[in-house]
Order: sequence, then structure tokens, then C-alpha cells
Amino acid sequence: MGKLLQTAVCINLMKLLLMTFNIIFGVTGLVLLILGVWMNVSLYHLLKLSADYNRHMPLLFIATGLLVLLVAVLACVATAKGQSALLYIVREGIGRGMNSSLTHYTGSGGMADETVDFVQGKLSCCGLNSPDDWTNTNYYQEHDKHYPKSCCSGSGTCEPDSATVYSEGCYVKVIRFLDTNLNAIAGGAVGFAFFQLLGVLLSFCLASNINKAKYERV
Repeated sequence: MGKLLQTAVCINLMKLLLMTFNIIFGVTGLVLLILGVWMNVSLYHLLKLSADYNRHMPLLFIATGLLVLLVAVLACVATAKGQSALLYIVREGIGRGMNSSLTHYTGSGGMADETVDFVQGKLSCCGLNSPDDWTNTNYYQEHDKHYPKSCCSGSGTCEPDSATVYSEGCYVKVIRFLDTNLNAIAGGAVGFAFFQLLGVLLSFCLASNINKAKYERV
């Protein structure tokens, strides 16, 4: 009972910290968005005086701010529901993307084929949810109803009734892999957020100096 209580407290504390981080992350996105709009409206003509000025810079700030803000909102929703924010964002995309990859798999060694073979071979899995997913593909029909070699642990042909066929689908394996390595991914996200905050502070300093120069010229 005591361990369960401690675990619950730790989980709630982690959710609180993660929610705080998501809010800070969202605020940086909002600041970038506002800064981009401000630069585009108030400083447009002044910035054009610079030989190094890129007219797309304010739009880049706006686009980056919107993207960061969107990710932060999704992360907050995921945290509130008790789900991993990263998994919440990519879960559906993984399913659709892998299903499309199976449909367009040709076995010719193209980039899409290499991705499917890498995932199946690396994670010891076959298909999206099970090896049966391959039975509805053109590859299966055009290759004597065989699975790709990456579906089997052996080096020969991969027949459906072979004992070397990986029985588990790749969707569950990919989600499990991401969940297992979430700490490392989250650490990278924190590092990214730190540099983003640093970038916002530097942007404010730059904007402040530009604004100061504007009034000094007047």
C-alpha cells in the first residue's frame, strides 16, 4: 500500500513537472509568434535597411512559433490524459505510415522498402498488427504468396507457414520501443527547449537594440 502511494505521488509529480514544461514550451512558441508578427508589422521597413535582411525572417518566426505552440498544446492534452506526449503525437501517424509502406512495398530495395525491412528486421516483427497484413498487399500476390525476407529470422524464402516468421506486428513493437526510450527522447526535447528559450532571449535583445537604434535616429 505504501509503495503504491509513493508511486502515485511520483507519477502526479512527474505529470505536474511535465505540464509545467509544456506550458513554458508553449509560451516560447507564443512569444516567437508575437515577435514574428511584430517584426513583420513594426520593423519591416527598418529591417529592410540592412544588407543582410531576409524578408522571410518574420515569417519564419511566425511559422516556428505556431509549430511549437501546436506541439505544446498536444503535449498538455496528452499529459492531462496520462499518455506520453510523444506517443500521443506519433501513434496515429505510425499506423497510417506503416500501412501505406506495406501497400507500396515492392521488394526492389527502394527507400520505402529499406525502411520496412529495417523495422521488421531490427524489431523482429512482421506486418502492422500481424504477418497477415501482408496477405492484402501486391507484393504478397506477386511473389508466390511469400512474406518479405525481413519477416523471417532465417536467410531463405519467407513462407507464411514457416517457423521462422516473426509472429508479432510492428506497430506494438515500435510503440513499445518509443515508450522504453522515452526518457532519452524527453531529454532531447528538454535540451531543444533550452536552446529555444535562449534563442527567444537573444531575439528580444536583438529587437530591443533595433528599436533603440530606431529612436536614436529619430
